[in-house]
Amino acid sequence: MLGEPKSQFSRAAAGTGGRAKSNFLSVTVLITIALLAAGMLGCFRAHQTVASKSAGELGKLVVTFFEMPQHGIAIAVALEVEVLSPPKDFLKQPKGVEYEINDNSVVLRVRHGRNVFLFTGDIGELAQDYLLETIGAEKLKCTVLAVPHHGFDCYERFASLVKPAVVVASCLKDYPRDNIRSPGQKTTDVYGPVGAQVYVTAWHGSVQVTSDGKIYTVKTERTP
Repeated sequence: MLGEPKSQFSRAAAGTGGRAKSNFLSVTVLITIALLAAGMLGCFRAHQTVASKSAGELGKLVVTFFEMPQHGIAIAVALEVEVLSPPKDFLKQPKGVEYEINDNSVVLRVRHGRNVFLFTGDIGELAQDYLLETIGAEKLKCTVLAVPHHGFDCYERFASLVKPAVVVASCLKDYPRDNIRSPGQKTTDVYGPVGAQVYVTAWHGSVQVTSDGKIYTVKTERTP
């Protein structure tokens, strides 16, 4: 059973910021870099689970999705981390493209007690279909989803299976040169109908999700 919110989503007052405290910063950056590097360099392969030790205590997990162009970071005492994608031989487009860089983003499933975080990088339709075909539904269901590709690549079939309670799109407000000018709106249109609470950094500022292994809270830098 996935974790539950602490009664309601809480928001930080405007101007206070939803960022992790400064003493978290250096450790969280190192942890994130180490995990991503390990996945890309093959230190642990897709579908392999790595669990940290904590003498039976979960501690606290804080994940902050900073307003663009900064990136999300995470810190915790006890985590179970699994690389779901890319596969060993990487994903290839069927139309002669040797490798698709975005679709071979590292996809991480991070479990903290009852709460599951799914970090999907920049994956598009190809990688999302790969996950749907190769990973069980129970493994893809999550509490918090970092939406694929800043919200540009949202698909109903993926959303309906993952069914996150919270979705965060880290993006700019407007992309005038793209077909999808507002990935935040697309994220809302796709994930709202499956019951997700949608947060967009362009609208809410930095978004911080805190888990104690049972319940979670969400704080935002501002209210749109």
